[in-house]
Amino acid sequence: MGKSKCNPWGSLSRRWPGKVCHYEHFSGRARQKRRKRKRRKRKRRKKKRRKRKNKRRRNYAKRRRRR
Repeated sequence: MGKSKCNPWGSLSRRWPGKVCHYEHFSGRARQKRRKRKRRKRKRRKKKRRKRKNKRRRNYAKRRRRR
């Protein structure tokens, strides 16, 4: 996340305590970005779950070969 106009340290959530910044409240762009970030996180989680499932399947095949 880039720097916003009222927070020189970047992140929207960690701004100065008690400081209300109108740029952040009414910026539709920031909201879009946040939504996009959440979507990316969700996607990453889904991918990981699939990977784990494949691993389990591989292990099962190995065990069957061993018997």
